[in-house]
Amino acid sequence: MDSGKRKQSWLLRLFESKLFDPALAINYLFITKEPGILEYIGNRLFSFPKEEIDFYLPQLVNMYITMHPVAEVLHPYLVARCRECVDFSLKCAWLLEAYSHGHKKKSQGSRLRTLIISGDLVPVAKEEKRTAWKTSFRGHKC
Repeated sequence: MDSGKRKQSWLLRLFESKLFDPALAINYLFITKEPGILEYIGNRLFSFPKEEIDFYLPQLVNMYITMHPVAEVLHPYLVARCRECVDFSLKCAWLLEAYSHGHKKKSQGSRLRTLIISGDLVPVAKEEKRTAWKTSFRGHKC
């Protein structure tokens, strides 16, 4: 077995171990450049307790704005959490606005913030229909 495969084997063992926690996941999101590892960690975020990931929301949003490959794997997680929890979505929108100051207007962070503020991430009941004018923000408690 060559050293590259051995390294990946050890890394996978670490990611699947009990030692792999949100702090380590955030660290690996920041330092790795490999798309497969980023995607694995992005999917793995869904398995951690939400409260533990919420603690790292400022770091996640910062990486979302400044690191495009990381933004691609964080986007599904952030959108899913914004759909679940109004508190999370408002914190996310606030951080996106604060960190995006001075960045391009059409950045991925600006688009996500606009999506959150517009109410497009709010779950809609099957019998309830949306109107063109969204006046109320009905979300779910965390």
